[in-house]
Amino acid sequence: TRVFKRPANAPDTWKTLYIMAMAPNHSRGAVIMPMEGDRWMVCLVGMAGDYPPTDEAGFWAFMRSLPSSRIYDAVKDAEPLTAPYGYRRAENRMRYYENLPRYLDGFLVSGDAVYAFNPVYGQGMTVAAMASLTLDECLTRQRQQQGEQTLAGLAKQFQTKLASVIAGPWQMATGQDVLWPVCEGGKQPDGITKVINGYMDRVIRTMPYNTVVADAFFHVQNMLKPPTSLFHPKVLWNVLKPGARSQQTQPAAHPIQVVESQV
Repeated sequence: TRVFKRPANAPDTWKTLYIMAMAPNHSRGAVIMPMEGDRWMVCLVGMAGDYPPTDEAGFWAFMRSLPSSRIYDAVKDAEPLTAPYGYRRAENRMRYYENLPRYLDGFLVSGDAVYAFNPVYGQGMTVAAMASLTLDECLTRQRQQQGEQTLAGLAKQFQTKLASVIAGPWQMATGQDVLWPVCEGGKQPDGITKVINGYMDRVIRTMPYNTVVADAFFHVQNMLKPPTSLFHPKVLWNVLKPGARSQQTQPAAHPIQVVESQV
């Protein structure tokens, strides 16, 4: 990650530009996101251990190596305001406290102590808020059913409810990351998962050119609607109809996806 001053000649046709890494073989991507103060945050992404360098020469070399030159062309004339900063703790991790054979009443576990998501999907803060709301609901129910004199049963109730709340975001993150050949501890997708992943690939490729699909995807990505909403008949038709991706460029030597967003 590196912060740049937005160049004066920056295009006004997009606000965010994203080159997506694609499993299982194309590990490099990048994103430009606008910040306050007329600045850009530029993040280089390397999956499956393909770490972007944080030295000056390596940072630019990695950017030039991307399967599309769009990011480099946008940034090459921008003034860097910070040095590159690297972050490598991007693994998905889950601990299933709700499955313990016995549980200690009065001991509640939440946040990173239970779950951690690959930050590329932008889920962590939202899931933390959802977990806090879940705890509030459980505390309210505990007071209504047991009064204020005991916490007996609260821990088990909360951990079970929390597991159901984070199941959707967990599936969204791991469903894609398990496709990388170096993934540890994940299960290879079964037939149904492969079909769903194939459909999601079409969703992502259609989204930049179809407002119906884009709206549905962003609501799911920001966890305002459940993942099942992507299978609503209206969305299905726009994803699967003949010529749904006809506005896209012809496939390149590398099957990249470049997303321009005004959101």
